[in-house]
Amino acid sequence: MESSLEGNTSRADEGTVAREALSGSEDIGPAALVATHTSDVTLVSDNTGRIVWANGAFEQLTGYSEAEYIGQKPGDLLQGPETDPATVRLVSRKLAVHEPVDVEILNYTKSGERFWLNMLINPVFGPDGRLTNFIAIQQDITRHKLTEVELQRSRDQLRMALDYGALPIWDLELGTGHCEFSDNFAPLLGGTPGEGGQFNFEWLMQRSHPTERRGLRRAMLRHAAGEDLDVTCRMRQIDGTWMWLRLRGRIVLDETGFPVRSLGVVSDITKIQSERVRAEERDRRKSEALAHTTHEIRNLLNGISGTTQVLLWSDLSEEHANLANRIRKNCDILHELVNHTLDLSRIEAGLLTLHPEPFVVSGLVDEVRDTLIDQAENKGLQLVGCTGPGVPRRVMGDRGRLRQVLINLTGNAVKFSTDGQVCVCADITPAGDISFTVRDDGPGIPEADQPHLFERFRQVDDGRSGEREGSGLGLAICAELVRLMGGSIAVESSPGNGATFRIVLPLERVESDDAAETTSDTDRPEEILDIAMGDARVLLAEDDEISRGVITEMLALMGITNLRAVDSGDIAVGAASQERYDLMMFDQNLLGMKGATAVHTIRNGAGPNRRTPALLMSGNVNDLPDNMPGNVSVLSKPLEWQKLIRLVSDLVTGTEPVEDKSA
Repeated sequence: MESSLEGNTSRADEGTVAREALSGSEDIGPAALVATHTSDVTLVSDNTGRIVWANGAFEQLTGYSEAEYIGQKPGDLLQGPETDPATVRLVSRKLAVHEPVDVEILNYTKSGERFWLNMLINPVFGPDGRLTNFIAIQQDITRHKLTEVELQRSRDQLRMALDYGALPIWDLELGTGHCEFSDNFAPLLGGTPGEGGQFNFEWLMQRSHPTERRGLRRAMLRHAAGEDLDVTCRMRQIDGTWMWLRLRGRIVLDETGFPVRSLGVVSDITKIQSERVRAEERDRRKSEALAHTTHEIRNLLNGISGTTQVLLWSDLSEEHANLANRIRKNCDILHELVNHTLDLSRIEAGLLTLHPEPFVVSGLVDEVRDTLIDQAENKGLQLVGCTGPGVPRRVMGDRGRLRQVLINLTGNAVKFSTDGQVCVCADITPAGDISFTVRDDGPGIPEADQPHLFERFRQVDDGRSGEREGSGLGLAICAELVRLMGGSIAVESSPGNGATFRIVLPLERVESDDAAETTSDTDRPEEILDIAMGDARVLLAEDDEISRGVITEMLALMGITNLRAVDSGDIAVGAASQERYDLMMFDQNLLGMKGATAVHTIRNGAGPNRRTPALLMSGNVNDLPDNMPGNVSVLSKPLEWQKLIRLVSDLVTGTEPVEDKSA
């Protein structure tokens, strides 16, 4: 700043002036007159740093009188909350070793106003070399600093404008709350250009949607503390209509790293939000249609599989039994494909959950082999299943999902091989985990495809014709399922040398239960059960006629003939209010009242079946409500008849059943 007294005085001259003022002479010379009358602040302190003299410029700038500042340390009077601590430490360190100081510092007046000084402090030594005083010459550079701030503000605003185009911009001072909006902000809310000056963030808060106001306020508080802002909310326009806005802001820090300003932009995303809502509605309708279609497919599969199972329990010739068994196995494969179709959407929505249960490792390997043996033999392939000697007999895991992965990998191996052998084997790793390996002698997988093998919608060249097969989802879903199970999946392959897929899973060992042996598909119900079921009274609610008939036939083979079969949840509720039953079997996806709702209604009623065990049958256990009624078991469709037989037996006899949640 300017130093006025018949011209400008240099900083060096001012130091000389102050020294002369300390000379002790009674006759104050011209230099002392300069120190007294210059517009620059001049301070003299003793060797402890306490003020012994200051010129009028100090009093005029700070507002302190001589009586208030004499004997005080300048820092105690002038420093405030935003004074840079690092600068204060630097000054203290320099003065402690009697070195000159030249810094810029933010100080405060007596009334609390901020001002900036360029401060030069020199030590003064007596004839004996001892420190006697400190002299401080200080220039008020507040206007220069404000110019710098405004220049930086303009740069920041220009950078924001370049980054976001013609979007409305805000500039908020965090300390005062003062906010300025660009001229194009007002038209965004239905106003006229240039009205942005009347808006502030509290005004915006009041125009935000009531259900979103609290979240918006929390986001703004976090932003003021230093976080970047990126939030969407509804805002009421001046004409009263609602629009969607996206607010994005960046924090501007001062030289000390303290948040001082927020620069941000406002985007009108009403059209984008409307498109999102329409897309979500389309997805909802698609999901409903898919759920309805898969429900119908599962009912058909249930009918085919059940009818085939009844045939297998009849006196068929060996040839006809083999044919019926092939039908049943193909039903199982088709069921897997239906579930496969739904898995991707479940994974993307984060709705796919695992249902661990004890299972026999060798039994799973044998089942995978038996499921695909016909396909392999028809192609002249040898399909081998093996279980290593160190593998635990029984482990805890989601058997259904693991079977799905192994069927997919083994099915691919059979599909892409023309001769040789396909092996599916279980073994134990040095770390004690269980590994499942599927190896084939096929054409191998091109190296270019291997990095993308587990990506969605990637199809693999079959290595022979150059054509690509499949939807490109199978391996991606396998990888997701293995990840959900806490494991890893990898592939080793080279053209002409086949492929090896290896899964490693941390499956917990379960103590062997020798009594829990599996049953074959041809075992008749009376061979599976050791109890008589003829006295059991069962209420069946199934709206699909074929499934209802098959389940009725199945229960009859179990000896259950005291059965009432209805086709709706409402009728089932009415029947349960009139007569006592030993078991209620309801399809979850009944037309009208759902199965779980029917059970809940019966439980809360005054009829005789408030404590009767219930069995819900569902093609998708994710359709079941979270607040399931008590004493309810679940069985997935298409029904696995051995599970049905044992579950019905357990429920009727009061044995604790094991739920099946593999759908």
